[in-house]
Amino acid sequence: MKENRTGKYLKYAIGEIILVVIGILLALQINNWNSEYKADKNLKEIYKQIQTDLKVDIVRIEKVIVKYDEKDKINQDILDKKIKLSFYDTITSINYKDCSICRPETTYSYNFKPIIKGYNLLKETNSLTEIKKDLLAYYINDFYSQIIPRIDNQYQDIRNIIFENIKNYQNSKQNKF
Repeated sequence: MKENRTGKYLKYAIGEIILVVIGILLALQINNWNSEYKADKNLKEIYKQIQTDLKVDIVRIEKVIVKYDEKDKINQDILDKKIKLSFYDTITSINYKDCSICRPETTYSYNFKPIIKGYNLLKETNSLTEIKKDLLAYYINDFYSQIIPRIDNQYQDIRNIIFENIKNYQNSKQNKF
């Protein structure tokens, strides 16, 4: 009879251990699902922020393009001599600020810096292994890591041209006198 009792207790203990292990495994799986859900939700919020950043950047860059188109027209008018050179001879330090066409079109640039709030959030979050598996995150990272240095380089090129224009203008003024 004792053997029968020991066998029952042993079966009962093994059954309890199996139930505890199943419970632990189930809890771990639920925890993993919850973590994946939170990471997925966070990633979707980051993507929404990146989308918003890009929409705002499009509006901002369209304004910069309009400004450069206006600037280009004025410069072309100057090159085509549609604006008399004598007009520029009458400009003084007093009336210069009142003259809208007098501003130095060749010595001013419109800077554009993309909004990178969402991209920075993605970079911070990208250390998680779940996000590294996401192809869209990879493409976004690739896009921003290439475009930001390009924009910076182009702006620096524009600044160099502007400084060269200023230098040429100063030299031409010195040679006239």
